[in-house]
Amino acid sequence: MLIAEIAVEKTTYSFDKLFSYAIPEQIKLNVQVGCRVIVPFGGGNRKRQGIILNISESLVSQNLKYISSLIDETPILNTEGLWLMQLLKDTSFCTYYDALKALIPAGVGVKVQMCCFVDRKKLPKNLSDIQYKIVNYIQSKKNVLFEDMCKQLNVSINDDNIKSLLESGALIIAENARRNVGDEKMLMVRLAHEYENEEKQLPKLTQKQKLIVDLLKDVGCASVKEAAYFCAVTTAVIKNMQSKGIVELFGKQIYRIPYNDLKNSTLSISQQDTLTDEQKKSFSIIKEYFDNIVSKKCQKDTILLHGVTGSGKTKVFIELVRYALSQNKTAIVLVPEIALTPQTVKIFQGYFQNDIAVIHSGLSMGERADEFKRIQEGKVHVVVGTRSAIFAPLENIGLIVIDEEQESAYQSEKSPKYHARDIARARCKKNNAMLLLSSATPSIESYHNAVTGKYVLVQLKNRFAGRKLPNVYMVDRSECYTTDFTPELEAAIRNNLDKKEQTILLINRRGYSTTIICNECGEAATCPNCSVPLTYHMVNGMFMCHYCGHMQQPSVPCSACGGSFVKYSGAGTQKIEEQINQVFPNASVVRIDMDTTMSKFSHEKMFNDFLAGKYDIMIGTQMVAKGLNFPNVTLVGVLNADQSLYTQDFRSYERTFSLITQVVGRCGRGEIDGRAYIQTCNPQNHVIMQAAVQDYDAFYKDEIQIRKLSLYPPFCDLCMIGFASENKDEVKTSALIFGKHMHKTAKEKYSDIPLRILEPCEPLIEKIAGKHRYRIMIKCRRSKRFSEFIWEMLQWFDVNKKSKSIQISVDMNIS
Repeated sequence: MLIAEIAVEKTTYSFDKLFSYAIPEQIKLNVQVGCRVIVPFGGGNRKRQGIILNISESLVSQNLKYISSLIDETPILNTEGLWLMQLLKDTSFCTYYDALKALIPAGVGVKVQMCCFVDRKKLPKNLSDIQYKIVNYIQSKKNVLFEDMCKQLNVSINDDNIKSLLESGALIIAENARRNVGDEKMLMVRLAHEYENEEKQLPKLTQKQKLIVDLLKDVGCASVKEAAYFCAVTTAVIKNMQSKGIVELFGKQIYRIPYNDLKNSTLSISQQDTLTDEQKKSFSIIKEYFDNIVSKKCQKDTILLHGVTGSGKTKVFIELVRYALSQNKTAIVLVPEIALTPQTVKIFQGYFQNDIAVIHSGLSMGERADEFKRIQEGKVHVVVGTRSAIFAPLENIGLIVIDEEQESAYQSEKSPKYHARDIARARCKKNNAMLLLSSATPSIESYHNAVTGKYVLVQLKNRFAGRKLPNVYMVDRSECYTTDFTPELEAAIRNNLDKKEQTILLINRRGYSTTIICNECGEAATCPNCSVPLTYHMVNGMFMCHYCGHMQQPSVPCSACGGSFVKYSGAGTQKIEEQINQVFPNASVVRIDMDTTMSKFSHEKMFNDFLAGKYDIMIGTQMVAKGLNFPNVTLVGVLNADQSLYTQDFRSYERTFSLITQVVGRCGRGEIDGRAYIQTCNPQNHVIMQAAVQDYDAFYKDEIQIRKLSLYPPFCDLCMIGFASENKDEVKTSALIFGKHMHKTAKEKYSDIPLRILEPCEPLIEKIAGKHRYRIMIKCRRSKRFSEFIWEMLQWFDVNKKSKSIQISVDMNIS
C-alpha cells in the first residue's frame, strides 16, 4: 500500500502535523511529492486541501482514509520549494499551509467547492419536509454549493435528513477544485494529424481553404487571427474546415507578462557602460569571492556593498548578475518597494531583454501566476521584485542581491513573519550562492557583521564621475508658525524654478492635516477601530484611518463630548502640495504617495514624466527618498526631519538617519551640484547632523554603543509574541497567563539557553482594526533549542487558551 504524508490546510498549532493517507489505485501513477490533493479530514470527513510532503510504501495493511482527488498534475513545489516550506514553518513559527501560501502566488491557489446533485432514481418514497426542500432547492438551481444550500435552508451539515439522503445515494456531494485565476489562452489552428503527415489525401478545397492549408504546411501552426489575416479570409473559413476535419483548433497558453506592453521608459542608470576605477576594483573583489563561493572554496557567502549615494552600486551588481549568467547561474534581485520596481525593471530589461521575470504585489493575480510559471519552467534566469520574489522557484541560483537592505519592507507583517534577508541567506547557503547586500545606509546588524568579519565589506567612497555630495544646510524651524516652509527653503525653491532645475520635497505623512482637535474638549479625532488619530484628506473631504481604512465625515460629533472637530494641525503631502501651489502658482507639481499611486503602473508614469521635465517639483513620502535617479534634481527639502526621531522604537535613530541620508542623496546626481535643506526643531541633534554629511561611520560608532548597553541587535535576537482579540480583558489575561507559564517552563526545562523575557505589555498602538493587542518581548539567541522552546509554548497555549478568539503570533527579529 502506498501512503502519502500530507500537510492539511486550516490547522492550528496543536495539530499542525503530517497526516497519513492511503493513495487510491486510480491515481497512484500520477501522485508525486509536492502535488496538492483533496482529502477527507476530521470526524465529519470534510474535504480539505493538502500537499504531499512524503510518499512511502507499507507492507502492513492500515486503516487509513484515502485521498479523494488530485489537484496538480505536476508538483506545485520543487525540491527546494518543499525545503523552503519546512524552513518557514521551523523558523517563522507558522503552519504548513501558511508557509505554502507564501511560496506560491494567490492566482495559482485553488478553492475547493463542494457541489451537490440529486439522483432522482434513488430518491426514497417518503421524504420528510426538510428533505423535500433540499431536493427542490438543488433541482431548481445550477452548480449548487453544499454549504450555501445548508445556509439558505438553515440545515445543519450533520443533519440526519442529509445523512439519510447521502446513505441512499439520492444526494451526491462532489468536490470541485477551481483555480483562483485561469490561464489566458490563444486559439490556434493546425492541420489534422492525418493530413499533416500526408497519411490521407486532402479533400477538394476552395481557393481560400488552399491558402490556409499552404500557410499551415509552411509554419506548422498559427493563431486563428493570424491565419485569417495573412490569408485574407474570415475566421468562418477556418471553422468550416474544422467541422470537416481538415484542421484542428486548440488553445495555447499566453503568458501575461507585466511591463511588456509599456512604451520604452526613459528611466536609466544614466551612466556609461564602462565602470569607473573604483567600481572596477569593487567588482573584481566581489567576482573573486563569487568564484570561490560557487566552487565551495570560501566559507563567507555574504558581501556588503556599502557606498555613498550616487556611487554607482547598481552598476556594480548588474555586472555581477551578468557574470553569474555567464557561469550558467541564475539570479534574484530584490528592491524594497513597488515604487522602485519600474526603474529597476527597465534597467534590467536594457541589459537582459526578455530574460527577466517580475514579482510584486502591484501585479494582477493572473500576471503573478504567469510569472511564477515562467520561472518554474526555466524560461527566465533573472527575477526582479519586492519581498515575495525571494521565493521565486529558480533552479541553480548563483546570486541573490538585496538592494537597500536596511529597509523594514523586507520584513513580512503577516504570517509567516519572515525577513527576506534570512530566507536569502538560507537559500544561498543551500545553493552555494552569493548574497550581496547593497546600501548607502546598511542596517546596524549587517554593518556590524561586516566590520567584525562575518561578512565581506566592499566600499564605494566616491560618487560616480567625481561628482560631489550635496551641500547641506540645517534650518531651524522652531519659530516658523505660519507656514511649513522656512524662508531659506522657499528662496531655494524659487531659485531652482528660475534656473529650470527640479526639486524634491520629503514629508513622510500623507493626507492634509494629521491632527484634528475638538473645539469643545480638546480631544483628538480617533479611529473607532484603532487607537490612532484620524487624518483629514482634503481630496475626498473625509477623516481617514491609515491603519484599517476607516472613513468618516467631518460632521460626525466628538465621541467624548459631542462637540465639533474644527481645529486642524499638522501637515501631510496634500497640505504641502496646496501651499506650494499658492506660493509658486506657475510651478508644475506632482504628489507621490499611496493616494496617488493606487492605479497600475502609476509610479512608472509619474517618475517618467518627472524625468522628462514635465514637473518642476515632486512632493512625496518615503517613496521618493531612495533608489531613484533624476539628473536634473539639484535641490532636496526635508520638511520635518524630527518626525521619526523620538518614536518608541530602538531603531528610531537608524530609520531617521537612513531616510535623511537617502533623500539628500537624490540631488546633485547630474552635471550640476546639489544642495539640500533640512528643516528641524533640533538642528544640533547628532543623528540629523551625521545624516546631513552622510557620515555613516560616525553614526554607527554612536549607535552600536547604545545597542550594546541596552542589549539590542546585533548583540541579541528579538522574539515578539503577539496576542490579539476583540475582547480587551481576554487578550490581557491570556498574555499574562502565557508569560507566567513561559517563565516557569524556561526555568524548569530551558535553563541552558540565554533568555531575557520581558513582562507582557501593550504595544504603542494598542488596538488595530478592532482587535486589542498585547505582547511579550524576548531577548534571546536564535537556535534550534530556542525554536523547540517557542513551539512547545505555542502548542501549550493552543490547547489551554480559554477563548478561541485569541490569536497568537511570533515575530523574530522585528524590523
